[in-house]
Amino acid sequence: MNKASKLLVVLTIIFTSFACTFLYKKNAYLEQEKLKESIFADIINRYDKYIETINETPLYILENDNYIEKGTVNKEVILELEEIPITYETKYFKIKNTDFYIKYQDVIRNTKGELSNRYKKYILFNKNIITKDVTHFYDEKDNLVFTIESSFEFPVIVSAKNKYGVEYLDRLLYVKNEDVSKTKNVTNTKAKTGTKIRTLTYHTVYQKGKEKCNNYTICHTTEQFEEHMKYLHDNNYFTLTMEELEMFLNNQIRIPKKSIVITLDDGRRLYNSIPIAEKYQVDATFFIITGVNSVTEYLGKVKYSHFESHSDSLHNNYVCKGGFYGSQLLCTKYDDLVKDFQTCIEKLGGESHYFAYPFFDSNATIIKALKATGYRLAFVGEADSDGYSTPSTDKYQIRRKTIFGNDSLKKFKSYLPESE
Repeated sequence: MNKASKLLVVLTIIFTSFACTFLYKKNAYLEQEKLKESIFADIINRYDKYIETINETPLYILENDNYIEKGTVNKEVILELEEIPITYETKYFKIKNTDFYIKYQDVIRNTKGELSNRYKKYILFNKNIITKDVTHFYDEKDNLVFTIESSFEFPVIVSAKNKYGVEYLDRLLYVKNEDVSKTKNVTNTKAKTGTKIRTLTYHTVYQKGKEKCNNYTICHTTEQFEEHMKYLHDNNYFTLTMEELEMFLNNQIRIPKKSIVITLDDGRRLYNSIPIAEKYQVDATFFIITGVNSVTEYLGKVKYSHFESHSDSLHNNYVCKGGFYGSQLLCTKYDDLVKDFQTCIEKLGGESHYFAYPFFDSNATIIKALKATGYRLAFVGEADSDGYSTPSTDKYQIRRKTIFGNDSLKKFKSYLPESE
């Protein structure tokens, strides 16, 4: 092999080695970039305004550039995040309005909707709690949500039997008495609160000119019902749910003076009334005769319309001995009452704790059957109360004011707290 050939071989070897090194580095770089893109895509897919924890997950605080574990959050808890720039190097998300961080691998985008801030409508108690050095926070069903290695002082929003409702991480959570080291009286608010609550009751809502109604005295045109609901919405009335009414009657929450409870009996032609309640964001409780009217298409799909029991097959009159105008419940045996009430619960999705007596009639046997099947409040008519109830009212004799089909807006307004 001559010198030229040898030189060519050497150059070929050098070039090949250089090319291989270049290709190796290029491939390594491409693989690294691909990995960065994959990591970045995973982080982006988990980041949102609201996220949800996958499992019980540590919470961290940042001290001297180190993330230190400071507590835990339970699985399937919704958290609101602060807006931050996201890169493939992002390892932690910051929880809004806190000093806490959470690892991005421990969360997914939220699929359950936004957090409720409804509790902000309640009036604070003039009382604070101070917690112990480790504080446990629970939801309304007593599921543990957070464990934080810190003591806190909170104004009381809900004062329940064995726990206090407080605002923490932009939601209503509960601290049990065992975690409270001290309570103290303070002046959190001087707002005037409602000391009694009026419950209004409507019946069937119908389309005038297109539909007929059996009893126009207690039937309501869509125009009348919408006019009333729009007034409540436009004038910032707080319309209580059944759970909130129960809490008020148990002295667990304080409510604004401009508070009212809206109910509708029977459940006929819901396609007329439900869209109006939803449109004006008025919480309305529909007491359903479940043997006649189905709410299956609405369960879990409406926000402001709530469904409770008005008996299943016992909403009848003139059937008791003597043929007097009165509810069939009055002459129904206890076991049959229990069966009927349980059927209501099943048809309402498996949960109902509130009952409206057909024709406003009740007796000791009916009440005993209601208690046995888990009902916690039951509603009659006015009973000389003009529809008002207070914490001293019998929970199975909650008063209601009937709205009539010819009640004008002016008359409706006279029923509202601001007119007192």
